Amino acid sequence: MSFPSEWECDYPHWQELYGAVASGLTLPLVDQSAEEILFALARDNEDEVILNMLVEAPGIALSLAERALEYEDMNARWQMAVVLGRIGGEAAHELRQRFTSDESEYVRRRALSAEA
Repeated sequence: MSFPSEWECDYPHWQELYGAVASGLTLPLVDQSAEEILFALARDNEDEVILNMLVEAPGIALSLAERALEYEDMNARWQMAVVLGRIGGEAAHELRQRFTSDESEYVRRRALSAEA
């Protein structure tokens, strides 16, 4: 059952959105596509399909994580911290550490508990 504030659960076009994000992950990341991927990531916070796509695209994920540090939606920020924990490596670890100072307690907790 979905709640009124979680309209994303009932969104009928997830497959199309996932396809668009997958296409965006194969291109050089520009400001507009980064913004759109972060927006989609934030909306997909229940199923984490886009999160898993980013784990499979570590180069894009590292670039996107830099932008996510300042992104307004905490659902994008905590998911990027999780992505960084799952991809591992020194660069990902250093970026994930920056999420541990986020203004949102939830983002900080997820960054601290992300796999390393």
